[in-house]
Amino acid sequence: MQGEEKKVLVKRVCHELGHAFILWDKVFKMVHEIDPSQEHCDATQMAIDLAMTHLRKLGMSIIPKLHGMEAHIVSQMRHIRGGICKLVKHWVEHYHQVGYRYDISYCRMGSLKKQAATRSSKEAIARAPKVRMCRKRREEQKKKRTKKNTKKEEAEVKRRERLEDALDRMKVKVENMKDDDRSLKFLSNLTSVVVLDDDDDVELILEQASM
Repeated sequence: MQGEEKKVLVKRVCHELGHAFILWDKVFKMVHEIDPSQEHCDATQMAIDLAMTHLRKLGMSIIPKLHGMEAHIVSQMRHIRGGICKLVKHWVEHYHQVGYRYDISYCRMGSLKKQAATRSSKEAIARAPKVRMCRKRREEQKKKRTKKNTKKEEAEVKRRERLEDALDRMKVKVENMKDDDRSLKFLSNLTSVVVLDDDDDVELILEQASM
């Protein structure tokens, strides 16, 4: 193939792809119609069929999403109140996130029909009002426990900081003591380290240490 022939072929392919983008842009615009009429649904199916015919003419692969557009989406537009304009993106993104988990969970069940039936049943259970209410209550209780544990951890950190500060100041006091009987008597009475809960007790022991 000569250089000019390649340029013509590339130009033609680009033109066909551009035409495909225009067709699918029209399809997505029609799919996002709010409260579509039966006439609008019929026109949408015709637009989808035309776009799919063009893709097959180009020899492009028909992925599951395109099959869903061709065979199922207009039926959903007819039967879902208000249309599916608010659901298309959310459904696709949601199933991108959970689809792999579903596949792993149900892959040992055998046929795809059994997998779909089980998955549909579990999703219906998860959407039940009582189930959602119990799940919400459990999440709220978990948040409360987490918040309570966080407060305990913060209090423990503050307590340890006060203890370390008290020990540091006591060390300074002991190092500055004179080597007399009174100081030695105090040091001999220190048999254990006491966990202090407030600064007043810290100051009292430091005063005794300096006596």
